[in-house]
Amino acid sequence: MSNFSDTNEINYERRRVPTARRRSSGSARARKRKTNLAIFYAVTMVIGVAVCVTLFIVAFQTIVQPNTTVSMPQPTPTEDPNAAFVRPEHDQALAMVTALNTFVPQTIDVHFLETGRSERFSLTDTTTVRNRFGSPIGFGEINLGQIVDVTFDVNTNEVANISVSGRAWEEQLTGFTIDLDAATITVGNQVYSYSSRTLILNRNEPFSIAHVNSADLITLVGFQDKIWSLRVDSGNGFIRFENYDRIVGGTVAIGNSIFRPLDDSGPVAVFEGTHRVIIDGQNIDTFPADVVVTQGTTITVDLASVIFRLGSLQVVVTNEPEATILINGEPAVIENTLIELEYGTHILRVEHPGFIPIQEEIMIVQPFTRMELELVPDQPQDALILIESFPTTAQIFVNDAFVGNSPLTVNMPFGTNVIVARMLGHEERVIPIVVDEHSARQFLLHLNQLSPVMPAVPTLPPPIATSPGGELPGTTPVLPPLPPGTTPVPLPTLPPETAPPGTAVEPPPLPTPPPGTAVEPPPLPPLPTPPPGTAVEPPPPTEPDAIWPPPDYNLPLPDENAGYTTE
Repeated sequence: MSNFSDTNEINYERRRVPTARRRSSGSARARKRKTNLAIFYAVTMVIGVAVCVTLFIVAFQTIVQPNTTVSMPQPTPTEDPNAAFVRPEHDQALAMVTALNTFVPQTIDVHFLETGRSERFSLTDTTTVRNRFGSPIGFGEINLGQIVDVTFDVNTNEVANISVSGRAWEEQLTGFTIDLDAATITVGNQVYSYSSRTLILNRNEPFSIAHVNSADLITLVGFQDKIWSLRVDSGNGFIRFENYDRIVGGTVAIGNSIFRPLDDSGPVAVFEGTHRVIIDGQNIDTFPADVVVTQGTTITVDLASVIFRLGSLQVVVTNEPEATILINGEPAVIENTLIELEYGTHILRVEHPGFIPIQEEIMIVQPFTRMELELVPDQPQDALILIESFPTTAQIFVNDAFVGNSPLTVNMPFGTNVIVARMLGHEERVIPIVVDEHSARQFLLHLNQLSPVMPAVPTLPPPIATSPGGELPGTTPVLPPLPPGTTPVPLPTLPPETAPPGTAVEPPPLPTPPPGTAVEPPPLPPLPTPPPGTAVEPPPPTEPDAIWPPPDYNLPLPDENAGYTTE
């Protein structure tokens, strides 16, 4: 048994050897493949980075130094890129086309802008003609007045190339302004000048610039700020209208570009040709017309044949069915109580004896109109007016006639009346009023009090000077009688005291009262007593806080007087 097992183990080991060798060779190949793949990725990455860096450098140089790029030389503004090769014997100039001969032999007359010289050139079979974009065109497509770059042979005057110049400008317009005195043409805010060399054309025929109208459609060709040619592409005529006075709110539409009121503002300027004219209004049916206008002519459109719209008017006089009705001063034609009138404005008058006529302007703008009127009796009318005053009991005069004291009610006729209010000690108040159906019926008049007169203050006599004994100057004192048996002794006569010459005599000083003693002024003499029965007015107050003159008691009325007409 052991031998058998050993033999099996030996065989097993022998069988495992080739398997290990195979595994070893497979892993080597895998490692080799991975290595090759890594090398490929690395090389690819390096190449990609190099390419990106190269592109970045090229782009950066292109942005930073764009002038280093080599380019073909560009033609100067004076060169025509489509012109043929100019031989030394050829010359090129900027010129205006003044004449064309499209028949054989073909010729072209030009005026050089720089030198002012005019030349005639011949065309040959090799002459090329191009527009401003460089595209070939026929010789007949060149217009008079265009500015071209012409290349010609200085020896034979044969044209090698004619190109509409891109340095010139062309503009087709209308609504411009021409100043003949200043030789300028104003287009919007731009002012261009022209001269006697400017070519003025109308249908390729010479034309006077004085006959160019601002309503014309023209083409201006110029170089810089100077106009070299003016071509009238479409002249204008005029359309005027008549017999449109009866049309209310009339309007006129000409084509799709002109819409204006139908009034007396004058003819309408339009381009020559056929125009569709539409007349409309509030009182007419739409009136169409086709008008053919030629340049410089005026076409008149007569609107007498327009169809006016009609409406029916019914006038009902509630208090007088037999009243007379007039329309525009003529008796109305009434059929089945209806008056047929054209749309528009009419004057209606309703009258009847004994009533005040009614006249008013009416507008017919619809198929049927009804009006109800009431006539007012034709008799004098008046109204009762309540007149009050503040203060009350004022004398009231109406139209210079005394009617009583306020408050009172006065019957006043319709129209203008004058009310006068008077009161003693107050200002007179005069107001004119208009009395009608809608005027006020109450009036309150304020009378302002007159300012009182200040009474005269009596003048007191000056105080009388007395001697030390109480006697008045110039009087002799009266002594009391002596007792019986007494002998009077004469008083000694004192010599007068005389001051030395040149010495000022001062009066003796007044006695000074003791401190704290109130000094009362001497009493005033009594006032004279008036006779019995005489009214005595008291003098004005003399207190410092007295109010003089007395306050004005003409104060505004309280709120309970609201509703009066205050004058």
